[in-house]
Amino acid sequence: MAASVRVSGRMPAKGLLRPRAVANRGGKGRSGMADTKAQSGEQEGNAGAPGLRLIALDAEDLAAISDHIQDSIVRIGDMAFLPQAKRFVFVMSRLDWEETAAARRMTGVHFDRVSRVTYLGFRQEARETALNLIGLSFRADREPSGTVILKFSDGAVIRLEVECIEARLSDLAPLGPDTA
Repeated sequence: MAASVRVSGRMPAKGLLRPRAVANRGGKGRSGMADTKAQSGEQEGNAGAPGLRLIALDAEDLAAISDHIQDSIVRIGDMAFLPQAKRFVFVMSRLDWEETAAARRMTGVHFDRVSRVTYLGFRQEARETALNLIGLSFRADREPSGTVILKFSDGAVIRLEVECIEARLSDLAPLGPDTA
């Protein structure tokens, strides 16, 4: 299954995404530049290690990232809100659905333009507790602002109030066979 995410109007950092095709909808992005499709592939500068790198700039892109992080394991201590940078970050053990045998990868995700974070259904002090990430969704308030919702099993939720959707997912390292 080839992963692809549309990147509208912004060029990613060098080596983040490898362009595959231009103008996937035949149109132009928010900034007037042609839309670009990108796919997972070998990361430049990472000794040729394959890995998934995705950017989300709208709800459709966020849904694609959500598909890739389903059933990921996130330790509470591996999440942080950086209010000065307006960024929410976390590292997870992601089940790699593209592998033939079940395998996990250490993956980082960050959301930019975050103004507020609300935690529900778990204690932030329980830093070693692992949560099972079910998926991501977006609820628009006044476009493009809204709330990104991270849903975990057992009813735990994190709500990110954002100015707009701006998220990145990057595989950091393979972990090996799935033991969960």
